[in-house]
Order: sequence, then structure tokens, then C-alpha cells
Amino acid sequence: MIKRCFISILGIVLCIHISAQNTYRPDNQEILFFEALFHLDIKQAKDILEDIEPLDQTAYLIGSVQLQWWDAISSGKSLNSLLHYIDSTERTFSKIPVYLEMHFTSMRLRVHTAEKNYLRAWREWKTFESFVINNSELFDKETSTFINGIYHCMKSEQKKRFPLLTKDSTSYIDHLIKGTGLLEESTHAQNEVISFEAHYFLMRVYSDMQSSCLQSVNHSRALLEKFPENYIFRYYHCNYLNTIGENENASKTIRDGLEALNTDYLNDQQKSYGSELLHSAEN
Repeated sequence: MIKRCFISILGIVLCIHISAQNTYRPDNQEILFFEALFHLDIKQAKDILEDIEPLDQTAYLIGSVQLQWWDAISSGKSLNSLLHYIDSTERTFSKIPVYLEMHFTSMRLRVHTAEKNYLRAWREWKTFESFVINNSELFDKETSTFINGIYHCMKSEQKKRFPLLTKDSTSYIDHLIKGTGLLEESTHAQNEVISFEAHYFLMRVYSDMQSSCLQSVNHSRALLEKFPENYIFRYYHCNYLNTIGENENASKTIRDGLEALNTDYLNDQQKSYGSELLHSAEN
């Protein structure tokens, strides 16, 4: 139903851009945009993005990619148009800004991994790895903790999947322990975007890389408390509940999710796909 991906890069570079360009404020336009996406409110996100465009072109282009991603995955659409948009936008620059280049790289990595095109994903990973290693001065403390947590978790996955191509002496288990520890710290970040991103990464890492749905469910629950309309988060949460034997709780969560599909701003495609997704999580 949802294409399986070991980890999903939701907004790494957007978080970097926010922290580098602005002091964190909960009413920051970029943060409000990001939260609208998490609520699956595509129309509100578009409206906020239009306000951002004349103020910060890099943030606007980053947001455009995020908007297309969430529009596609919340409606079951193909991601091909997103890759085309990234490629065509990249060609308009003689020298692409570092934030934008990294965001495009992270999104390609995300799509290629979801599509199980692991060779292309590996190439994008190497570019991402170089960015993290060589640009630490761009990060404030909260963002540095978050980015390094993601880096170590992704490094763990790459070492496990491509043991002959990853040459550092640290084991994939040690990378994973380091990464999850940093992400757990990030769930308490003042910056809410980082906090909820960390919850999402941990939700996926614990289930996909450690087979520990008991730990995953704590983070999926935190996401649902903030974003109850997000049937993608709810889908994962229900699966985790079923896996740990909380079938009755999972059934109630599905019923609550189906009721939440009546939210006015969800469009018909979203409501149809959300219903299909939630019903697929029934035990």
C-alpha cells in the first residue's frame, strides 16, 4: 500500500534552512507551512508557500518539493512528476544554492529508496553523506543533534545493505545506537519541526531496523496526538498496535481515523486514499 522505505527524509534540509536563516518562532511561515503538510492540509500549505515565495526563493523551492511529495503520498499518486520537477528546476541554476542542492539530493534518495532503486539511492546517499560531514558549521545545536542522528541511522542501514561499499570501522549496530540516541534527544527540541521529525524517524527506525514496534508505537502516538487527521501516521500506528497485540486499540484507532476523514480541507482523492489505507490496516 505504502511503498516501504527504510527511512524517509521528510524535511531535513528545510529544518537546516529554518535554523540557519531564522531564530525559531512557532509562528514562522516555514514552520506553519511544514505543520500544514503534516496535517495534510494541502490548500493551506499552498497558501503559505505563496506568501513565502517573494521573501525567500530557496525556501519556496524547497517547500514546492515538499508540497508535491505530500500531495502525492496523501493521494496515492506517482512520484515521477516530482523527480521531473527537481531535474528541471536544477537545470535553471548555473550554481545551485547549497540548501537547495542538498534538498534535491535528499528527495532523490527518498524516492529512489521507496522505489527500491538502490543503486541510484546509493549515489544520492554518498552526496548526502559528504554534505553532513563537510557542512557542520551550518547547524545550530538542535539541528546538529537531529542531522547527526539521521546520519548515523542512515549509515547503519547503508552498512547493513552494502557492507563491501562502506569502509569505516564502526559497526552498523553502533551507528544505529548512536543515531537513535541522538534522535531521542531531538524529540525534546524546542523547534517543533525537529521534534516531530525526530518522532517520525524513530517510529520508522525502530520498526524497520530493530523490529521493535513496541518502541515505534510511542512515537507514532506522539505524532497522532499532534496530527490526528494524518492517516499515513495513523496507518503506521495501527500496524504497530496490531503487531504488539493491541488489536482492540488498533480497531478503535482505525474507526477514529475514518471519522477524521470528514475533515473539511481533505480533498476527495485524499479521503478515498485515506479510507483505503486505513481499511488495509484492519487485522
